[in-house]
Amino acid sequence: MTIADKKAMTNSQPATPTLSISSFILHPSSFILILLLLSLAACAPRKVIPPLPSQNASLIQKDEQTWKRLALNSIRNKKYTQALTALKRWASLSPQVKNTWSWQKLYIQALKRTQSDAAYEEYLCRLVVKNKYPLLLKIEAGSVLARHYLPKKNIVRDCKSIKSCMNRQETMN
Repeated sequence: MTIADKKAMTNSQPATPTLSISSFILHPSSFILILLLLSLAACAPRKVIPPLPSQNASLIQKDEQTWKRLALNSIRNKKYTQALTALKRWASLSPQVKNTWSWQKLYIQALKRTQSDAAYEEYLCRLVVKNKYPLLLKIEAGSVLARHYLPKKNIVRDCKSIKSCMNRQETMN
């Protein structure tokens, strides 16, 4: 090998592949395979993208406000059964709302109009006795219960009723 040959080899650049139209033409079996894959992809179920947590939270908050408004309007319009339903739906979206006096007050009003006195008294007793409710809520419920019994003028009997109610509730806890 001569020096000129070595120079020619170092100066020459490697061959670059050239693209031609014939390199893009598919074999018939490849074409069928691609069509089959595309058709299977088209049949695949669509992926449902869930709403973002912030969107979901805002929707729940709007639902809560809707049920709250419905409950308030139902009580104002003396549709107490509808109010109970709205209050229960509101509480299902936001369970901590049951620990507020505003929710309990509406629920008690609707309950008093749709249920018997015994069911009303029982519910108030449960609010007073159960440990899961905040102290201020228990005080409010006890006050309503006392105001319910005072006009009956038979305080001894009513005190016995409250005591028996509390005893029943203690056995339930």
